[in-house]
Amino acid sequence: MNYCERCHVAVENEQCPVCGETPLRLVRGDDYCFLVEKEDMWARMLLEILEDNGVHPISHDATDVVWVMRGGEKSRQCIYVPFRHWQLAQELMQTAFPE
Repeated sequence: MNYCERCHVAVENEQCPVCGETPLRLVRGDDYCFLVEKEDMWARMLLEILEDNGVHPISHDATDVVWVMRGGEKSRQCIYVPFRHWQLAQELMQTAFPE
């Protein structure tokens, strides 16, 4: 697997599908890789599940913009996990959010 240091994604190909960066370096176990973007409420739930399973995720606001829907604010979080736990994180996320 290769790693884009700009986008923090682990990919099979030689070029980043997000930014087009090339060449990419080999991913290391301690590289934080993008897992998912979720609404804040769901992100907090997933972060807790990941942490409870020893994954130690990090997150940040997905955008500088806050959406106002039905009078309430909804923000989104990007969640990243160490590559060595990426497969486990995928499985936990799939269990929590089977859609």
